[in-house]
Amino acid sequence: ADVRLQLYVRLARIDDESALDTFVEELADRFGPLPDAAGALIAEARLTLLARAAGIARIEAGPAAIALTPHASFQGNAARAGLIEKDGRLLLKEAVAPEDRAERLEALLGAL
Repeated sequence: ADVRLQLYVRLARIDDESALDTFVEELADRFGPLPDAAGALIAEARLTLLARAAGIARIEAGPAAIALTPHASFQGNAARAGLIEKDGRLLLKEAVAPEDRAERLEALLGAL
């Protein structure tokens, strides 16, 4: 459990994608193929990094839409990413299957 906790702490401190990629490679070298739960955790960490870089404070993804709440300092181009602004949030009104949401979010955040 000590090793697991140390790895969680290291993951939480990662602040850029290249460091995350290095961490994932290290995990694979040490433990072999990552289980699905670990892969999901890494995917969430990647989205967090992308959101931070894009100026997004919060992400809400449901079956009918994706809502992004920008930081006050947000400078991205919501329209270019296909998002509409409403009530201080950026909305993508598009049904996205749960298994495709992470990939769709990566594309959205990259477009901002």
